[in-house]
Parts: sequence; structure tokens; C-alpha cells
Amino acid sequence: MDVEMVTKSVDSKLSDKTLRFVKMQATGNDFILTTRDWVRESQTTLTLSDLARVLCDRHYGVGGDGLICLQPLTTGDSDSLRSGSSLEMLFLNPDGSHSRMCGNGARCFSRFAWSLGWKCPLLFRVNDNLYESHFSEESPEIVTVFFQESVSVQPLDIQAILKNSTRFMELLKKLDLSLFSGYRVKPGTDHVVLMMSSEISFLSAKYPHSSAWKNQLREVAEEVRFDPAFAPDGVNVNFVRKVGVNCLELVTYERGVDNFTESCGTGTIAAALTFLSETQQKDTQSGADPTGIGSSGFNSSGSTFTTIVLNTNGGTLHVQCESTNLDYHSAQKPDPHSEKHSTESLSREQAESSSYKRISLTGPARFVAEGTLILPS
Repeated sequence: MDVEMVTKSVDSKLSDKTLRFVKMQATGNDFILTTRDWVRESQTTLTLSDLARVLCDRHYGVGGDGLICLQPLTTGDSDSLRSGSSLEMLFLNPDGSHSRMCGNGARCFSRFAWSLGWKCPLLFRVNDNLYESHFSEESPEIVTVFFQESVSVQPLDIQAILKNSTRFMELLKKLDLSLFSGYRVKPGTDHVVLMMSSEISFLSAKYPHSSAWKNQLREVAEEVRFDPAFAPDGVNVNFVRKVGVNCLELVTYERGVDNFTESCGTGTIAAALTFLSETQQKDTQSGADPTGIGSSGFNSSGSTFTTIVLNTNGGTLHVQCESTNLDYHSAQKPDPHSEKHSTESLSREQAESSSYKRISLTGPARFVAEGTLILPS
């Protein structure tokens, strides 16, 4: 069979039901992107959940950490039109479940939209929240996504939640992961952040990613991710440690993928805000200025804005935010003769009130491939 005959044979197969797609990656987090129009053109009867399971399969599909669909909003959606948003990002996990937000995916979505002719800055919606993205003129592949909603950091006694899990405690001891504090943060999706001892490394050669060590760390994450306390959807799990001034490293076990990914955008945001909240709390207790940690300056309203550098397996991301933390400024120093205002209770109140706004996530978003998928019959 000559080349021309092979080409005709392939063309005949492609003339059935096919779907156009683009593959992109952002610090190793890889995604399949398509549009609602491309899905309609394919005339497939498969739902987006079906397509996510087909496309994201790394053995029988294209392979990816999620499926992203670009969908223009209808003219009847007056709320979004008034806000200037005319695009919606639909994100589905490899298991077909819907995810509320994906930070790395949002950067890929933005570059994809610009390549299709949408203008910068891009305003778009994910579920009920609005986001805005910009690219760097010096390096167009560097994309910043702004989260318009405020995000709070809540302390979480993870060991109390998992007190009945002897396996969880045994795994922590085996991995020397006994020293940590837990927090729950929801930057568009639900995360648990475990702040670990600074002696523990996830990315350095000290702990090469041997299957035994990685599997044990995965088992710890699974105990948290599937615990009934986070039912029915479960939760993303982040292991985080400080490696320098305003610099963290982390690994994230993502629900829906149900494995560690090379990086997680919302996970890095959750980690950064947790670090700021924990540090500000300690500074408040010691009498230091709680707004001084990592401060890059002040805006016109007097709020501090902070930049945190986060290292992941897939690369480096930057998170910037404004700290509102009004309770840190207004809280009275504890009265040593009062049980009501003990240091412990003040600490808990302050930690619960940690709030951040105008959060941004900056990092690369790169095209990998474009093609046509032959859809299963």
C-alpha cells in the first residue's frame, strides 16, 4: 500500500465522527481543550463527562489532567453581560466529574481563547465566579489570572478528624511527617493544606521519588481525600513546606485525578494563603507587625499586597494577594486574668478571620499539540 492509499484510508476514517482539540500544559499540569462549537460540529452524542473520560485516558485517549471546554455565554445571560464576561470555562476531571475551578487550567483556557480571537484582558466565568486574565507583553506565554472573590483560611485539626485512622498515624510516623498543621482553603475549589516541618523535602534529591516513598505519601493523601468529613465530593490534599523567604514547595494530590499531579494552580494559592495566615498569626502573638511578612508594598486603600513563590514538580508559580485581615488590626491583646480572652482563643479567632482578596496566579501556559480525535462509536 503506497502513501497515497494510506492517506485516503485515514481520511475515510476521519470523515466519521471526529472532534477538534488542542492540548496544553501549565507547569506540567496538562489539559485537553475544545469549544462548544467544535463539540457540536462533531455531532457526537457523548456528553462532556463522557468526552473527559475518553480524551483524558493516557492509554486509550490523548491523555490529560482534565478537559476544558470554551463556551460563549448566551445573550440572555444579563448578569454576565453586565459584568463584561462573555465566556465560560467548563472544567471536567479525568473521571468525568465537574470541578469548580482549576488555576493552571484557567491560564491555558485564557491563551486558548486569545488564540481564537478573544481580547485581552479576558473576563470569563467558572461556575458562579468571575475571573480576569492578562498576559505579559514581554513573554505572552506567561499568564496571570485574577480571582475576584475573597478567600478565607480556616484552621483544621486534621489529626482529630482522622483520630480513628490508625493507618493514617502509622503512615505519618513512617514518613517522618508527624509535625504539621492543617488548614482548609477554598480558592474556587476545596483544599486541605498540610504545613510540614521545614526539614522535610518533597522535591529535592534528599527524597528521590522512589515508588515506595511516593506510594506511602499517596496513602496519607488518600486517607484525607476520602475521609467522611469531606464527603460527598472529597478534597484536594497539599503537602507544603517553607524553603526560603516567601518561598514554598508543595505537592498536590488532586481529587478527580486521584493522584499527584505535576502542579496544581488552586493548590498553590491555598498553600500561599495558608503560609501567610499562619505567619501573620505567629507575628501577632509575638507582637510583631502582622502585615509585614512578605509585604511587597501598599495599595491606595492601605492594604498590603504580598507575593509568594511556589515550587512544584512542574515548575515555579507566583501568587500575589491583598491581605484584609481586619481582625488582626482590631483584636485586643489578651487579658492574662481573663479566660475569655486567652492567648489560645485569640489565636483561633484571628486564624479564622484570615481573609485575602484580589488574588492572582502567574505562570506559563504552553501549547503542546492540536489535532482531531476519532470518537468511539
